[in-house]
Amino acid sequence: MRPEATALTILSTTRARAKMHEFRVAPADFNALPRDPSMLFPLAIGILGDVAAAVADTLEGVAVAPATLPRPLGWGELDEDPQGVLRFASIFFDAYLNAQLDADLNTEFSLLCAAAYYIAGNVGSATVIIRHMAAPDLGLAGGLGHLVYSILKNSFFPIDGPHAHQAVTNQLLQALGGYFSFEAETGDIAEVCRAFRGYFHRSGSPRELFYSDVVGALCALKLRNAARTILPTASGMAPDIWRPALAKPHFPIELWPAQQRIADAGVFAGRSVVIQMPTSAGKTRATEIIIRSAFLSGRAHLAVIVAPYRSLCHDIRGDLVTAFAGENVRLDEASDAYQFDLALDALFAEDSVLIVTPEKLLYMLRRAPELAERIGLVIYDEGHQFDGMTRGPTYELLLTSLRMSLPTETQIVLISAVIGNAPDVAAWLVGDSDAVVGAEGLLPTTKSIAFASWQDQRGRLEYVKPEDPAEREYFVPRIIADIALPLRGRETAQRRFPEKTGGDVGLFLGLHVVRNGSVAIFCGRKDSVTKICSRAAEIVDRGVELEWPIETSDAAEVEKIRALCELELGAGASATRAAALGLFAHHADTPQGIRLAIEHAMKEGLAKFVICTSTLAQGVNFPLKYLIVTSTRQGREQILVRDFHNLMGRAGRAGMHTEGSVIFSTPSIYDQRQQFLGRRTWNSAIELLDARNSEPSRSSILSLFDPYQQRQPPIVQEIPPEWLDLVFADAPRINEIVAAALAAQPNISEREFRGFIEGRARAVQNVAAFLVANMTFAEGEDAAERTTELAANTLAYHLADEETRMRLVEVFRSIGVSVADFARLGQ
Repeated sequence: MRPEATALTILSTTRARAKMHEFRVAPADFNALPRDPSMLFPLAIGILGDVAAAVADTLEGVAVAPATLPRPLGWGELDEDPQGVLRFASIFFDAYLNAQLDADLNTEFSLLCAAAYYIAGNVGSATVIIRHMAAPDLGLAGGLGHLVYSILKNSFFPIDGPHAHQAVTNQLLQALGGYFSFEAETGDIAEVCRAFRGYFHRSGSPRELFYSDVVGALCALKLRNAARTILPTASGMAPDIWRPALAKPHFPIELWPAQQRIADAGVFAGRSVVIQMPTSAGKTRATEIIIRSAFLSGRAHLAVIVAPYRSLCHDIRGDLVTAFAGENVRLDEASDAYQFDLALDALFAEDSVLIVTPEKLLYMLRRAPELAERIGLVIYDEGHQFDGMTRGPTYELLLTSLRMSLPTETQIVLISAVIGNAPDVAAWLVGDSDAVVGAEGLLPTTKSIAFASWQDQRGRLEYVKPEDPAEREYFVPRIIADIALPLRGRETAQRRFPEKTGGDVGLFLGLHVVRNGSVAIFCGRKDSVTKICSRAAEIVDRGVELEWPIETSDAAEVEKIRALCELELGAGASATRAAALGLFAHHADTPQGIRLAIEHAMKEGLAKFVICTSTLAQGVNFPLKYLIVTSTRQGREQILVRDFHNLMGRAGRAGMHTEGSVIFSTPSIYDQRQQFLGRRTWNSAIELLDARNSEPSRSSILSLFDPYQQRQPPIVQEIPPEWLDLVFADAPRINEIVAAALAAQPNISEREFRGFIEGRARAVQNVAAFLVANMTFAEGEDAAERTTELAANTLAYHLADEETRMRLVEVFRSIGVSVADFARLGQ
């Protein structure tokens, strides 16, 4: 059984109608429905019933359902994968509800939608539907509808109120509750479920039979997904060891699909791995369980989490404080200051988690080398930071030095949503290219992709297929309309809002949808953030009344952040004035205190609108519903595909939304896609949307040896070794190299090549700074030998061919000798 082209077309028109309600399109402009979406009821319900029966049947032979959904009886080899077909059904139920086509069906369709999402493995979306729906009437299938509702809510108490099948529903709930409280075993649940389904298959109505199969499937999957089922086996520890953690109110009753993959890979038993985990797939909870497993087993008493950004460290600590509340676990977040502000004795006295940036950990290891010997578990969060000439070399050398100094039994876990060459990194970091937990098939929430189009009087959104963005799926008409702005002073030319630019249209769309959920406008440059903030302030100054985000935010929290902005930036700053409206600027130059305040407000739902740069892709957990993209470039460079997908992952947080919306707000991207000049921009956007184009996490140290490549006029210039003698490079040295390049290639762009060589200088000087901070060069020591050993352990060396390895070692030896000579001169 699979949806044919007609069914897919009906689904698209249903989703379009749902979007029109979401964007408050006038009913007169609603799309036509050539075929009644109710035609898909038999197909969607049939899919759910078939798959549910197949899953429930697994309880006949074994106590726990298999990891993959079984193929239902009667389905042929040509039928699609059950999980994919079930996702079609769940998306249809969701779209039908949001299209507001039949209010009488809302409760039962919500129930079917949640059940379909759950059985398909989309636990977060099922949670969202159940949280927002009304409890089913006890008359629905004699109480079986309410039983499905209770199981999906993880509420295993007797159903309150008389209903036709009260005896069997409460017996099943009691059995499930007994399992999760360690008073029953899987076999007990399986036996109750078999009797339950057998009764309704013999004597029930068609609706009761259907719901009994759904109940059976939910029970089978609850047993399979249960933390109580998985963790003892996955960690190699007795269930009683896990009981205190499982009894905590915040500890998960069940594990999500990504967390189950981590368990299956042996990570909870101490295996070192590289984990590819999509944003919103449950990374925070997985990290907690990895740490708990290490502490409970005695494999570790000190766990270190290395996160690349201070804001992310703060975010992680906040989550772990909640997770380990009331337990004898010490949580320390080291400050940015270059001082040893932690007491090692206290750190070693009990189970401890240390959360640090790479730079601070380097400083601490330099001051206290014995710290490395006590680390039993190290987790590198957002661990794809190897490239980038500014931080990449330091990050790579930190991991290299830790590889060389950590005890062999230390567990190493690197987590990233976007690492493109995980087997290569795993082979280098943990010595096993197969030590990879992949993300294939994991889709925490559905993503919708739209492009703003404005060729008529009013603009619209063109939605494309996420799996094939070049193909249009449906559109939402007449939602972008400009207004005349009152003139000021001596102005004579009429000004309008929005203009046909990415920033203006992005601001307009963000203001239009913020009442539906949190919004982030992504800008490629910091000055673009400032420009949008200034635009908002200008509109207010002109006396235009719009619905600003403060109306859907916590006014008291907004005022606190505005006051902080005024204190730090001044009352007249564009960011301060925008903050008064509930719009917050978030980028690298935003003071740390303001950034933390904005992140807290967004995370807690107190603020709803942020205008940001790539800081959004750097691990900050904003629960966004809408991501509005004003540019596909960062400065002069195209944003990396993997960074863009990290950015996209912020939209539609699992457990909070069933869908994340990504909107490209620059109309020319879509409207000029057929034109010669616009085709490149369109193709660039399409490439960004295809995760298969993700770049590998390449070593920035290895990039030192890449040739300079210029597009116009086309030039490829190899970099001779002497041009990499940049340890003490100053302006005259850079000028000397640029002059040599111009002599070799007269048509080379001086500005572009200067930027290129300055990037290499930063990388070389970062390597030198690492050597100065982490290696001593005493009299008689062979600096070249020590730096050769360091170079031979880098990711760059692992990825390079033999010729480049020789060049790499030579550069490191040269840097080491220069640093050692300088150190001796200083003595």
